[in-house]
Amino acid sequence: QKYMAYSYKDMKEDTANKALEFLKKYCHIDSKFIDGWNDLLVGGLPVYWVGIVNGEPRMDRVNPENFFYGKSPDAKYIEESEWARYEKWLNVSDIYDNFYEDLTEKQRKQLDEWGLGNMSQHNYTAPTIINMSESEIDNPFLQQSRTLTQGNLIKVIHCVWRSKKKIGFLKYLDEQGQEQTTLIDEQYKPDKTKGESVEWMWINECWEGTKIGKDMYINVRPLPNQHTSLDNISKCFFPYIGGPYNALNTDIYSLVDIMKPLQYFYIEVMYRLQLSLARSKDKVML
Repeated sequence: QKYMAYSYKDMKEDTANKALEFLKKYCHIDSKFIDGWNDLLVGGLPVYWVGIVNGEPRMDRVNPENFFYGKSPDAKYIEESEWARYEKWLNVSDIYDNFYEDLTEKQRKQLDEWGLGNMSQHNYTAPTIINMSESEIDNPFLQQSRTLTQGNLIKVIHCVWRSKKKIGFLKYLDEQGQEQTTLIDEQYKPDKTKGESVEWMWINECWEGTKIGKDMYINVRPLPNQHTSLDNISKCFFPYIGGPYNALNTDIYSLVDIMKPLQYFYIEVMYRLQLSLARSKDKVML
């Protein structure tokens, strides 16, 4: 009884634990958590992306400087947002590594032209939020006005947002004459001659899309393997996971922000002390 209560593991549970231990090392999760901890201390916003890249599971740390989202004031986590956008600057080789299964032949040739056209440029200044307008920060769907290529790097924008999906609850009679209910999509046509009836409704569904450079769009689709709630079929979550340090407030602050006033006060006191020592000269020794 003690063995069954404390030590017994089902085969599925044991397999899942081994898979998680493997993925923990395969995705370098420990080191990425450390990077996220640094983002929490400095910027107050640790964010991770979890998904599938070329058939392999992956977890990436997201640079909070280039990540933007819009959520309700009472929502605590980023995965509960209405939309989210992450901007990256990648070279052509990195773009191939991430999207080689999704690129068409025309898009490959265009990427090669961009790469060759930018190889002669070596000066690169990382983009920051300072040279973005408020509309660019708040709205992920507006045309970007900033430079789309810098040096040998190309701007890649990944957006996720909540859309709507029509589903139906189909009621029908099984072989025993018992009424059963199952979920169907909007393409299903109920057969009223068999006593089928449908109650239609709309639920949330997460979509994603990636924009490369100026006008290259790939993977505009419902989010594959999206996380949903077991209790609420309309509740779905983004692949971006995390939350600000003060999750229920609009202004993001970090522990560094909290320490700034104390640091300023320390600098002022030390400056005044140095001036006092300079004026006193030898008297301070007495």
